[in-house]
Amino acid sequence: MKLHRRLVCILMPVLLFSACSPGGNSSSGGGESRVPPVQSSSASSEALESAAPEFDGVDFAARYRQAKQRLAEGEKPSQPAPQDPKETGFAVISLDERVYGISQYAFLPLGERSLTEEEFLQLAQAMEGVPEWGILTPKYCRTGLMEGNGTAAAGQNRELTREEKLRYGALRPLYLYEGKRAEERTGPEAPLCVELSGEESGEIYRILPAASMTDEQLLRYLETEFREVPPEMYQPLVGEVSYQELPAVIEAAVTRYKLGDGTTPDYRAELITSGTETRNTDREYWGIELCFPEGDQYTLCLYAADGNLTSWIRWPPGYFDDPDFSGIRQLSEGGPRSEEEVREAAVAYLRQIESGEWEVTDCTVSESQGAVGQFYGSASEAEIKTSTGARFNITVLDSDLSVYNFIVRNGKA
Repeated sequence: MKLHRRLVCILMPVLLFSACSPGGNSSSGGGESRVPPVQSSSASSEALESAAPEFDGVDFAARYRQAKQRLAEGEKPSQPAPQDPKETGFAVISLDERVYGISQYAFLPLGERSLTEEEFLQLAQAMEGVPEWGILTPKYCRTGLMEGNGTAAAGQNRELTREEKLRYGALRPLYLYEGKRAEERTGPEAPLCVELSGEESGEIYRILPAASMTDEQLLRYLETEFREVPPEMYQPLVGEVSYQELPAVIEAAVTRYKLGDGTTPDYRAELITSGTETRNTDREYWGIELCFPEGDQYTLCLYAADGNLTSWIRWPPGYFDDPDFSGIRQLSEGGPRSEEEVREAAVAYLRQIESGEWEVTDCTVSESQGAVGQFYGSASEAEIKTSTGARFNITVLDSDLSVYNFIVRNGKA
């Protein structure tokens, strides 16, 4: 089960594919963790006796202040804070301040229990100089609680910056499918991976450097994401379309489905697998971001077994080039459109891409329920059945009757 949960945690942003996905989950694979030397803690037995089902911030602050006062009065802990949280969940890790911007980082199991008085004294001694208001922030501490900004849930002390996210997205397929790895191992390792305590053996927390990570550090970051999953869980199976075969497959899809300006732009691709230890080729597909330098951008989903398209969806210019995209395209509504207008626009597109003799046997038009409005305004969806037995869903924008989303519901388009 732990393997499956880790696969879910490191999914490629499948939200991009959710509007056009045939089903299935992503999977991925591993690197190695680096854990500081173990030092035993005298607080072990005491810690087990101090369960705390709910965290009381006021009580924590008061006890922390008391510990600082006891230190000022000359009291000392029986030994320094442990350097590894695996035993009790409590530790204070020493860091290279030049790399991380801080010299100590605390691990507090506040989501599981209260700290003992000895641990409070150890914490106050180890974190001397850290402002009291900052002690429980992700910059200085992993609390085991939800910090509210997502960093705790993501298992790291800070979010990737906008610029880091962009380079991370470009490096990820190179790491997965071209074997690109960090080359330089000199100097302080970053990010630092710390193994946590508890039933989830192997769960790690990442401490990222203060400055924007280099490509080498981002490759190490990728190692931490794929640290426990073997390559056979995310590499294409024999007989599936390989990463090296994608350029020709993508070019054919761009031409056939009239995407963008008809040229093949830069792209990013990741294999979305069935997400289990037993692979299922019927549920695997390549998710591809087409990054046209000007004009709209697209997500394609191609069956891994043969490269046939299952769906495509259109996004505003810059969507994939900006990891924190917040732009809204200004389009006149141009609607509402009649069912006949939507039908004609959808069938006209289908006639361009589906050769041979066929007729529409059924077409149902309804208001689109997808998240289109924030980017393109209102839209309508046509569900079409043809005389060949094929079924398609085609989303048409009310603004200009252009196709926004195309989904093959059965068969291979």
